Amino acid sequence: MDKEFFIQYSNQTNIDYLSFNRRGFSSLDVGIYITKDTSDFLNLFISNVFHFPVYFVLEELPLLENGTKLLEELGIEYEIEKNKKEWIIIKVENEVHLNAVITETIRVVTMGFRTIVIKGDSIDFTQLLSVGERNKAFHLNNTLEMQISTIIDLYEVGFTFHTNNEKLDTPYKLLNYMPKNYKLDEFNSDLDIK
Repeated sequence: MDKEFFIQYSNQTNIDYLSFNRRGFSSLDVGIYITKDTSDFLNLFISNVFHFPVYFVLEELPLLENGTKLLEELGIEYEIEKNKKEWIIIKVENEVHLNAVITETIRVVTMGFRTIVIKGDSIDFTQLLSVGERNKAFHLNNTLEMQISTIIDLYEVGFTFHTNNEKLDTPYKLLNYMPKNYKLDEFNSDLDIK
């Protein structure tokens, strides 16, 4: 059976999980179960959409010691929010880093935790500390908001894609960046042509 995904305009619940100024942003939901079997989907999608660096914000508790050891072995920069010890911010600068971080992301997401992927210009990744509290909306400060072009909110059954990039702001446009070895579920997708 082919692996399928769908793309739709986001529902309000998914949009509200991230607290930031959405003026100029479009929000799209991509439905696909995030598992080890679909890790290639995330790798290819992120590689197709972004250039490096990309920042991952993971809830820190499920990452545990083994995950941080792997990051250190690969020379991947990361910071842990020191006051609450709830978030780890990881700077991904190449494909090797991406593969390792996607593996940890899948582990975190399949345990019921969320991960945020952020792309923007001139971001100092320490600015991403103190952005959220467990079970509450993820908050961005005003300075950081101005630097961010795209945020991906990953969860077990897919992700919400928030962007102000006009090349990626509709389901039809985003479809061009999806891995070709996955089949689009057209029935459950919002395929407008704008």
